[in-house]
Amino acid sequence: MDARQFEVIFASLLALAVVTVGSAQATKDVQNLPETPPARSIEDLNYLSGDAAMPSFSDSIISVDSNYRKALFEKGLAFRVISQVQYVQNMLDAPVPAHDQVYVGQRPFEGAMVQPILVSDLRQLHLRNAQLYMGGVWNWVSWNPAGPKSLQLWDLCFYKAFGDKRVEIKAGYISLNLDFIGLFVGGSTATGAQGVYAVLPYEAGMSYFPLTTPAMTLRVR
Repeated sequence: MDARQFEVIFASLLALAVVTVGSAQATKDVQNLPETPPARSIEDLNYLSGDAAMPSFSDSIISVDSNYRKALFEKGLAFRVISQVQYVQNMLDAPVPAHDQVYVGQRPFEGAMVQPILVSDLRQLHLRNAQLYMGGVWNWVSWNPAGPKSLQLWDLCFYKAFGDKRVEIKAGYISLNLDFIGLFVGGSTATGAQGVYAVLPYEAGMSYFPLTTPAMTLRVR
């Protein structure tokens, strides 16, 4: 074997070794790649860890596919305003004098509520299953017992879940009646349809919309 043949064979073996090592390294790298995180949904920016559900973003008059929603969602943000106006009057009986009124609608009743909410999923902090929830509220009624009349902070809380939501922690100013509505089986947090029973949790100290207080909740499934 002359020198020329030896150089050709040596170069061929070297090239084969490089290809083999490179292929093995690439296969190993692919196997060790971290799992692809699940895709985020705008509904992840809805109210979390509550027994009461806020309306979905798809129910909004602003489409989830609008440039406005997409631009905010790219930064992990969502902004919404929930509002309602109501008028109630008993059409079967004449209105009673103001000092004799005992229920909504016994005299003409008007009410209005505006609730701006800003939410972040904290992706800038590289957190998953987390949420910063902020909201205010303006509530007005024409009959004070159906109130309260208020203009104030509603919710300002941090939420984090661990282990595929087996453990959930929430801390801050929280409307606990949205998180524990299961206490009101058959009743209503808005109307107190079960009479005295419906307000016992509040009398015991549970905060409620819109009068929130500092609290921390821990759920273990």
